[in-house]
Amino acid sequence: MTGPSTPLRQRAREFREREMLRGAARLLAAKGCRAFTMDDLARALGVSKVTLYGYFRSRDELLARVVGEAVAALVEDLPWVLDYAVAAGAHLVELPAKWQELDTPEHLALVDQLLRANEP
Repeated sequence: MTGPSTPLRQRAREFREREMLRGAARLLAAKGCRAFTMDDLARALGVSKVTLYGYFRSRDELLARVVGEAVAALVEDLPWVLDYAVAAGAHLVELPAKWQELDTPEHLALVDQLLRANEP
């Protein structure tokens, strides 16, 4: 990871590598793993294959990094997703009781009026 004391050259290299990984992720999403080629990636990024191989030893290494980073991002977001799912589940459990509170002649008449007001 870069920081303020990281030499400029190293930060520039890390930036270019990140851009290559982002481009590879986009191309992988668009073409799929089997159709993904280093030629296509080089063309999309406007660099040579030699440049790509200067950063990644092989197509497989590049794809492993792309997939690994995607999985890491999912794992990082997992607690938030689980919290959201638990909260949503709690609201779904409350839904029948809330519906019974609203299932009165007065509320139904109000809904009917609102629907009629929006008719052409």
